[in-house]
Amino acid sequence: MGFYRRWTAVACLALTATLTTTTTARAADALAPGLVATFADEKHHVTLVMSNPNFTLGDNDSIYPTLKTAFTGKWEGVVKIIEKGKYAFIADGAKDGQAKLFLDDKEITGELAPLTAGEHPIRIEYTRKNGQARLQLLWQGEEFIQEPVPAGVLFHKSGALPEVETSDRIEQGRHWVEELNCTACHKSASKIEGRSGPDLSHIGSRTNAQWIAKWLENPRHFRATAAMPVLLKDEQDRRDVAAY
Repeated sequence: MGFYRRWTAVACLALTATLTTTTTARAADALAPGLVATFADEKHHVTLVMSNPNFTLGDNDSIYPTLKTAFTGKWEGVVKIIEKGKYAFIADGAKDGQAKLFLDDKEITGELAPLTAGEHPIRIEYTRKNGQARLQLLWQGEEFIQEPVPAGVLFHKSGALPEVETSDRIEQGRHWVEELNCTACHKSASKIEGRSGPDLSHIGSRTNAQWIAKWLENPRHFRATAAMPVLLKDEQDRRDVAAY
């Protein structure tokens, strides 16, 4: 009886481990909207999810705030083909040698080719050159003319790249650095934008010292979306600023 119980316990543990592994594998293989985009310059690297690879940049623009204007980019995922047939994919706007397009791990050049219904791996590799830059992923079929590839057919494996979550957290942090205007006091060599507050030139004609002192005590008490944090905790300091 003891042997039977031990054997049953071991079998249950093995079954649980198998089910857990299978569930984890299925979660990793589950598809989520968008392509995984990876960008890099000489010093920085960022990974995020984009609904499509399309962009337009001016001479001095970069695709991401912390990256230089000269960067490399790669978009990876799958494209879902609903009906089998002949399709062509084009990286429109890219200069000669600036972009390479791969479907089913083979480089393609924009010619119609037969595709089965289902998921097909897609990858775009891009190198930013000097001057203005533009990229738009187009497709064409036997039954429709050339048009942008809709975001609704582009996907990626949701659990394949954990660094996407890290990049999302970094992006959220950058948002708050800009929103709270941290760069007003803390200078940075990176391309972080600051946020300007309201013009105080005629604040005295619109309100009074008592109201300003209460605002400084807790701006979000008056406006839940206020970006200004509590900077002065001493009541006398707040009154001095209000008087000024």
